[in-house]
Amino acid sequence: MFPPRQDSTAFPFFAVTFAALFFLAPLPTFIFEGLVPLANMFLMAFVAATVAASQGAGGPVGWIVLLLIAHAVVYCAVLGAAALMARIGLRRLPRHVAVAIVAGLLVVALAVAILTEPYVTPFGPQPRANLFGALS
Repeated sequence: MFPPRQDSTAFPFFAVTFAALFFLAPLPTFIFEGLVPLANMFLMAFVAATVAASQGAGGPVGWIVLLLIAHAVVYCAVLGAAALMARIGLRRLPRHVAVAIVAGLLVVALAVAILTEPYVTPFGPQPRANLFGALS
């Protein structure tokens, strides 16, 4: 859609934005009521798949694995679209301004995720958690 920039110092807007959303954005889980980062959904899907592989996928375990994986894939597409839209929007700005905006928002999001408790953890020891509690 857009021609690639020719310089080798291109800031990876899409990758940084997607990674920040992947690890920081509190997303609703519809299977278990909560707000967790997408990384946590992949972790839950991996653990459930491991249980299903070792104990058998009979009963609800197989469905839970499929729902978790489908949930994570859909959110990957949504976050990818959001990161792409951010990249397209930032392309119109001078590079130093765009980098400052992305870096500033990333620092603020990381501070909020660590210093407050924006996540509602369905299986955590506490009902609300910061980033470290949500990913543990």
